[in-house]
Amino acid sequence: MRKIKLIRLFIFLFILTNCLSLYFLLSKLYREKQHASSSSQRSYFYQIPINGFSRANLPYITLETEEGKNTKVILDLGCCVFPLKLSREFLNTLDKKFVIRSESFGMRGKRYENDVYEISKINMGDVTLTSFYAAEVNEEFNKDSDLVHGKKSDDAENDTFASLLGWKIFRKYNLFLDCKNSLIAMCDSLDTLKKEGYPVESYVETPLLLDRDFLEFIAMTEKGPLRCVLDSGATLSFLNKDLDGGSNEHMIFNPDNMHLHNELNPNNEDKLVFIPDDFYTMSMFQIGTKDFGPMRFHRIKMPIEADAFIGMDFLKYVQMFIDFPNSKIYFYEPPSETASDQQEQVQE
Repeated sequence: MRKIKLIRLFIFLFILTNCLSLYFLLSKLYREKQHASSSSQRSYFYQIPINGFSRANLPYITLETEEGKNTKVILDLGCCVFPLKLSREFLNTLDKKFVIRSESFGMRGKRYENDVYEISKINMGDVTLTSFYAAEVNEEFNKDSDLVHGKKSDDAENDTFASLLGWKIFRKYNLFLDCKNSLIAMCDSLDTLKKEGYPVESYVETPLLLDRDFLEFIAMTEKGPLRCVLDSGATLSFLNKDLDGGSNEHMIFNPDNMHLHNELNPNNEDKLVFIPDDFYTMSMFQIGTKDFGPMRFHRIKMPIEADAFIGMDFLKYVQMFIDFPNSKIYFYEPPSETASDQQEQVQE
C-alpha cells in the first residue's frame, strides 16, 4: 500500500513539474511575442536629405563612412537588380568582402558584369545601413544609360554621380519621397506622416506591383490602362508601348526569359531606339481617384517589357509614399502648380 502511495506521489510531482515548466515556457514566449509586436509597431521617421539635383535633374544623397569619407549617389528607383552601385574608388574606402561576380541588364538590352561585395556599415542621413550588398559600377552600363551616345557632360562633378541607390535598399521599410522639399524618409505609416504635418487625407492610393521586379502601378488613360515603372533615375517620362495599334515586338525581354539573353541577343547588341523629338501626350493620366493629366511622354522603343517609365519631370513635383508591406503607393500633388504644368516647363 505504501509503495502505491509513493508511486502516485511521484506521478503527481512529475506532472506538476512538467506543467510548471510548460507554464514558464509559454509565459516566456508570450512576453517575447509581445515585445516583438510592440517593437514592430513602434513608429519611425528617419530622414535622408536630398543634397541636390544633378544637371539631368536627378536627386542625389550623400553616403558617409565612419571615417568621414563620403560620396554622392543618385536615387534611382528604376535600379532593380542591386540595392546599391558604388564606384571602385569609394568601394576601396569601405570594409567589404567580395561575394560574387554577377550579371545585370540595362535599358538597351545589353548584359553587363558586376563584382558584388558585402558591406559592413555605411551612413545616409539618420539611417545606418549594416551588412548589405553593393555592386561595383560598370562603366559601360553608366555610359549606355545616357540616351545620347558620346555626349560629354560639362558637369565638374559628373564622376561623383556614377553611384546609384536602388529601391531594394528600402524594401524592409516604407519609403517617402518629397523632392520638392529635398527629402527622403523611411517611415512606418501614414499616421506617422500625418504627425509630421503631411496632408495624408489628400493622398490617393493605388496598388504597388512588384511581380516584375520593378516598382510599378497602373494608370488609367484615354487609351486604357498603362502599367508604369517608377524611375527617379530618368530625367523624363518615356512611353515604351505603342498605343495606336502598332507592333510591340521590340519588347523582347521580360523577367521570365532573361536567362535566355545569350539566345535572344547573342552579340550583346544595343536594341534601344530613341528619337528625342517624338512626343506623346495623354489628356488623361489617372492614378487611383485623381487625374494627373495631361501627361507628356517621350516615345521610345526599349527591349524591356514595360509600358511606360515615370521620370523626374513628374516625380519631382509630387509627394509619394511607398508602403511595401501592404503593397500600396500613395501620391499627392501639392496645390501650387500641378505636376503636368511643371512637366511642360521641364521639357520645353
